[in-house]
Amino acid sequence: KEDKKARVDISYLFAMRKSEQLPHLASPQASNSSDRLFFVHGFKGHASIPIRGMHAFTAALEGTWDGATKEALKDTHKANPLAISFLMGHEFLLGRLILGNQIGYYLLDNRLTQESNSINHIVYVRPGVQIHLTDHIFVNVSAKISGRTSPLSPQIETWNFAIGGSFY
Repeated sequence: KEDKKARVDISYLFAMRKSEQLPHLASPQASNSSDRLFFVHGFKGHASIPIRGMHAFTAALEGTWDGATKEALKDTHKANPLAISFLMGHEFLLGRLILGNQIGYYLLDNRLTQESNSINHIVYVRPGVQIHLTDHIFVNVSAKISGRTSPLSPQIETWNFAIGGSFY
C-alpha cells in the first residue's frame, strides 16, 4: 500500500476573459473594448495534506494580474490589476488524477468598490482537475465561480489553465 505524503504545488496559471464581466466597474471607454479578450495570469502555491484514504485538506495562496481588470480600472485611481487570495479546500486523490474544490477569499482585490464589498464579491469557489504527467509535473484546469456579476446566480468568471511542479 502506497504511503500518501504531504504535497506542495507551485504553478503558473493563465486565462483569457472580457472586461465586460465587471459590470459594476464598466466605464464608457471600457465598453468599446468589450469584444477584446484580456490576459489573466499569476502564480499559486498550494499545500495538500492527506487525511484518510483518498482525501486531503488543502490550503493555497494565489496571486493574479488581470488585464480585464486593468482595462476596467484605467479611468479610476485604483489602477492596480493585482488580486491576492487565500484558498482552503478538499481533494480526492485518485492516483495521477486529483479532483479538488477550494473556496477562496480575496485578501487584495482592486475591483471591489464600496457598493460591491459583499460576500459575493470577496469569496469565490474554484473546482478543478489536476493530472500529474510525472511524479513532479502536472497540468490543471479549474473554473473560478463567483457571484460578482449576479449574487443570486453565481457564474464562471474564468476558466484557468495551469502548469506546475509538485514537491513531496
